[in-house]
Amino acid sequence: MVRRKSANATVQLNLRVTPQLFRELETRAKAHGITVSEEVRQLLEADHSFGGYLTRFENRMRDAVEHSARGSRDPDSAFSRLATFGAKLRMVYTDVEQVLLPDMKDPEVRTLMRGKGDKS
Repeated sequence: MVRRKSANATVQLNLRVTPQLFRELETRAKAHGITVSEEVRQLLEADHSFGGYLTRFENRMRDAVEHSARGSRDPDSAFSRLATFGAKLRMVYTDVEQVLLPDMKDPEVRTLMRGKGDKS
């Protein structure tokens, strides 16, 4: 009788990468407090859609601007700029989706725009 692996089973993967890439993965993993294996898993499972990219970009920019605004005489202006920045990014996403609307019936195009979880 053949035993089948469950859908949640893990398999070992041997992966060859350059020493530089390994150091980058190691540094990222250390910064996140996880193993290199977990870092690679998270990178592979991450949302690589346009929407996901814009969200990550907005979060990184927000963190950078908030960090630079600490100790500022007028932190409210930084938060106002961030609100405008977020609104502009959402407009970019909407504009791109409208341009590609005729192509959104293609599952690959839809996944690239919205991510894996979108079935609409």
